Formats: sequence, C-alpha cells, structure tokens
Amino acid sequence: MKATTLGILGAILLGLLLCFAGSAGGPSIAEPPFALRHARYLAPSGLGSCGYCAAQDLLAFHGRQDLAARVRQHYAGPVWITPGNHSSLADVAKALGVACDYTASGDVAWLQRVSDEGRGAVIAWPASDDYGRPRYDCHAITFVGFDGEGYAWLIDNNSPWLFGRIGRAEFLATWSLAGGEAFTFNLPAAIEE
Repeated sequence: MKATTLGILGAILLGLLLCFAGSAGGPSIAEPPFALRHARYLAPSGLGSCGYCAAQDLLAFHGRQDLAARVRQHYAGPVWITPGNHSSLADVAKALGVACDYTASGDVAWLQRVSDEGRGAVIAWPASDDYGRPRYDCHAITFVGFDGEGYAWLIDNNSPWLFGRIGRAEFLATWSLAGGEAFTFNLPAAIEE
C-alpha cells in the first residue's frame, strides 16, 4: 500500500477509536450538522490546513458561514493556534473583525468555560503517522464541548463525518500531551439545527 492510503486508513482508525456512538442518555450538547463541518484541505505547498478547518467549523456552528468561507478562500497551510512570533488564529480573527480568546497552558477551567458557554474551541491534538501511531507533533481539531456524562465531544477534520467522544480524563491527558493549546472566537453560543 502507498503511504497515502495508509495515512487515510490511519485517520479512519483513529476516528473509529473515538467511539462516536452516543451513550444511553445522549450527549447534553447538540451534534453539529454535518453540512457545517469542514474537511481538511491542502495548501499549494502540500501541507494540511487543519487549524483553519477547525476555525471554519466554529464560525459555521455560530451561524457565520460567510466568515468560514472567507477563511477557506484566503488561508491554507499550517497555522499556530495561539499567538507568538508567528502567524496564528488570533491574526485570522483580527482580520475577520472578530474578538477571540485562547489558552496556551492547558487551562482546564478555560476549556470548561468555553464548553459551558457553547462556544467550542480549536484545540491542539497529537497527529498520527501512516500507521495510526502518535507522532507527538500537533494536529488541530474541533472541541465541541463536554457533556454531563464525563465525555468530551470532538470533530477531526480528517474524518468530519464522525462526531467522536472520548472520556474526559483521557481527553485532558491527550490534549496536555499536545501542548494544551486552544482557541475560540468570542461569538454567541453555537446554533442548533
């Protein structure tokens, strides 16, 4: 098999490991409509645009498909989740005229607040190699929120058809391993359709 095929299979396996089946009581957060989710796309350099995809998810989930389309049209390739001496999602928010908030320290209280407010976040997440093994460099996915049953709900732009859940403790450990970075737009609570 070619490396590309193995990479796709690895992404599918990772998605299946997220165990996207709902629990008996169901999540206390709404599953975002599939039509509002964004799949990974490549920059002309061949590098992925996972951070921008997750940002597009957040904008679309908040009824700002117009801004999500602008991100898709004007931004591609790797992007830092939090500001520094580099291009970041905060720069994108500024260009869009939208206030934002972020953490670069794995602040669980910050992430809980974002979840409680229904805003979601772009989060750092370990990438995997072509065989599904962690590489420990970062990928970015969409954190939809925590439910009342001890799960975090996620959407990976490599497999946006899955609405995955992972136990809160495992989620926090994995997020911390990836650096504990998260970003959100300061928009009203996510829409439900």
